[in-house]
Amino acid sequence: AASYRSLIDVSDAERRRGSLESDGRFKAARKAEDRADRRERDQAVALAGVLNRLTQDEVPLVADVDTRQVTKSMYDVLVSEEMEFGDVIVPTQVENLFIAPSRIALAKLESKLIAQKNFGRLILDYNATLEAEWEAQGLKEQNGELQQALGASYEISPRLSVGVEFLHEFILPDWRDDGRIRNVFVGPNVSYRRGEWFVTMIALAQVTDTADEADFQLRTIFGIGF
Repeated sequence: AASYRSLIDVSDAERRRGSLESDGRFKAARKAEDRADRRERDQAVALAGVLNRLTQDEVPLVADVDTRQVTKSMYDVLVSEEMEFGDVIVPTQVENLFIAPSRIALAKLESKLIAQKNFGRLILDYNATLEAEWEAQGLKEQNGELQQALGASYEISPRLSVGVEFLHEFILPDWRDDGRIRNVFVGPNVSYRRGEWFVTMIALAQVTDTADEADFQLRTIFGIGF
């Protein structure tokens, strides 16, 4: 078509050439699409196998994860200040599928007793909290903690009250009091009420000298009355 364009009508030849070029591009695109389809089908089949095992009694994903790589889990992320979520992610045998392993390594039970008495504008309250924690692989570590909080507030207005809070903690590793670990916190509190809701903020400073305990605590309580 290019050689005889100036001598004869080559429009039919150009149409045939364009058709052949289009057909070639179509075939190449079709082959690439077929390869992508096969790859996606393989990934879907592999993922379906993983999801199927999740519904069975066996431990899920064990066959798809190299257990030698699993040295940390989500438990370590929750209890360690230095560990981040990305540090525990491991690959699986499924392409583009990654998991963050977890173990039954943390459980907690908490019960609380709350008492309050108003004397005019003076408000006295007492809270007793008992916490039970099970930690580590197999929940082998058992710890307990007893907290007693005593507060006194003065109602400046129907919406605002200020006061002081006293918190006494008993730490019981393995539910034993051999170490006689005691923490004492003292600080101010302020409460704001409006309609059916209220918010209370408490700033506490440690007056004991427990090395592993925070020197300061900031607590916020938000409530709605029904």
